[in-house]
Order: sequence, then C-alpha cells, then structure tokens
Amino acid sequence: MAKKIINQTKLRDLIIARGKGAHAPFSQSYYDRIINLLLNAIKIECSDTNIEFGFCEEAFVKKALIEKGCAGYDVATKKWFYASGENINQYGYPTRILLTTATGLNYRRKAIYKADTGDGAYIVYAMPMPYSVSGYIDDIANVLGQCDASALQNILATKTPAIFVCSNDDIRLSVEHAIQDIQDGKPALIVSNELADAIKGITTNTEYIADRLELYKKQRYDAILNELGVLTSVDKAERVQSAEVNASIGECKDYISIWIDTFNKQMETYDLPFKMSINNALEEMYKPLEDMDKSINGLEASSQNTEIGVEENGTTI
Repeated sequence: MAKKIINQTKLRDLIIARGKGAHAPFSQSYYDRIINLLLNAIKIECSDTNIEFGFCEEAFVKKALIEKGCAGYDVATKKWFYASGENINQYGYPTRILLTTATGLNYRRKAIYKADTGDGAYIVYAMPMPYSVSGYIDDIANVLGQCDASALQNILATKTPAIFVCSNDDIRLSVEHAIQDIQDGKPALIVSNELADAIKGITTNTEYIADRLELYKKQRYDAILNELGVLTSVDKAERVQSAEVNASIGECKDYISIWIDTFNKQMETYDLPFKMSINNALEEMYKPLEDMDKSINGLEASSQNTEIGVEENGTTI
C-alpha cells in the first residue's frame, strides 16, 4: 500500500469563487435555491451495505459534482472526497489524485480507471467534459438578483411624492391647506392664478416596468432549471401545442441524463456499488410512457412470432 502524504489545507482555500463581478442583493438566495433544486433532482444509492452511505455522504458527493465538477473515491477507505488531478496520462486524465476532506485534510493517491480492489483512487466526473456548473448557476443567479433589485427600485420610483413650487412664501399656507383638502377628498377652491399654478405641481411620472422585469426573470429562471433537468410549468398566453410541451420535457430529460449517464457509466467501469437516478417530476411523468413503449414492443414481438401455416388442401390455419 502506498504511503499516504498528509497535508494541511486551510478551509478558506476550499471556497469556490462564485462569479466575477459584484453580486445583487438577492442573487445568493437564487443561487442557493437553484442548487437545492438540482441536488434534489438526482439521487445516489449504494447497493453495498458494508459501505457507509447515508444523507451526509450522498449530499457531499452531489455538492462536489455540482460545485467542483468531480468527486474522488478512495478504494482503501471506501470514502468520498473533494478531488483534483495531477499530471495526465495519454488520454488526458490525471495519473494522481489529491483527495481532500471538508475539514481541509488531504493526501495523494494513484489514479485508477478500471475495476480494482487494491490501492488507488477514482476521480468521478459530473459530465463527459470536465465542467463545474456552479459558475453558470452563479451568473444566472446574479442576473435574477439584478432583476429583483431593478424591479424594487422601479416600484419605489413610482411612489415619488408630488412636488409643488411656490414662488411667494405668503401663499405657502394656502397651498398646504388646498393640498390637504384634495387629499381628504374635499373640493379645493382656488382664488388666485398663482395658487392655481402652484397646485399643478411638477410632473414626476416614472414608467412602470416591474412587470416586464418579472416576465424576463421568469424566462431566465425557467430556462436554467430546464437546462439542469428540473421541469417547469408552461405558462404562455397563446395556445400551446402538445408537441411543444413534449419537446420541452424531452429537452429537460436529455439535460439531466447527462449527469446520470456519465456517473453510472463510470460506476459500471470501475465496478463501484453506486447508482444515480432521477428524483423529480420527470421520473413520474416518464414512467407511463416507458410502460407504454414496453407494451407496444411486446405486441410487435408477439405479432412477429406468430406464423401463418397452410394445410395441404390449401386451407389457411
């Protein structure tokens, strides 16, 4: 067994930078919300009862795949870690893996890419092309936060109080009484042209655009959820064709299948007892369709196996 090299890593070094620019006040809330929806959209199960794999372990692996783009599994300890590769082989994959715990402890192991019960560790990727989706989620969360901030600013701007100008301080009290009468719903009797001009005030109209910002935000929010395999409702003013709805569902399923197929292929290759599957509305929606496909395939197979015979006298049986 290879000698373990233990190093200390400060916890702050593990924090992943989210986005490059300044964040809107509401962006962190959207980031956490989207990440949690993605975490819940997939589930990982372990078929080996000798391996400890409960809530903490599953959540750790899924967070590592989402925020780091990969996770590491040590054969000797049968534990999951954060992982980063060192050096590369002829195919461009790491030859050694730096395994790191959430507390900052780390050590290096030989990287292996086939079923092995000896010494070594696996680096498990979230997608075929190494990629961390957290940066993209952060960018969209920042846009959504900016929409909320702009909408709130617009709403406050439409509440700007009326401004009245008096050129003569002698009529100020009369203007104030007239304004109070108007606010109380009483008729205001104007006795001078100067007072009438003051009551007109200064126009402070602000265009209300919060509803348009909300529509744009919903479109961006639904788009990223679909790209992450989280199905959203179809909300359109015009009639929606069933083919369009099915296309959206199919696209959503294709996206999440990238995560599931990539993970499960690696588990099969490495002979590890873990399996990822869908854990959201798509699972229930596609079950009836899959059952229907099985029934159709069964009928087609049955019809192909049925042979038509002919007796010697020409009678068909």
